[in-house]
Order: sequence, then structure tokens, then C-alpha cells
Amino acid sequence: MFLRARAGRALRPQERVEYGRLLSVYTRALRGEVEQAA
Repeated sequence: MFLRARAGRALRPQERVEYGRLLSVYTRALRGEVEQAA
């Protein structure tokens, strides 16, 4: 969360949207892997 806030401040609005999209895709994939492993 802290890292996301820092990155958000450093990026331009459109880059922030792109970064947020990447992050959500990454976390969703990560969650999927964890569910498969369980």
C-alpha cells in the first residue's frame, strides 16, 4: 500500500491508471496461484 502511494505520487495520471491496472492484474494472478496451491 505504501509503495503504491509513493509510485502514484511519482507518476502522471495516465501512467498511474496504467500502473494500477498492471498491479490489479498481478495481484489477481498471484491470488489465483495461491488458491491453486492451497
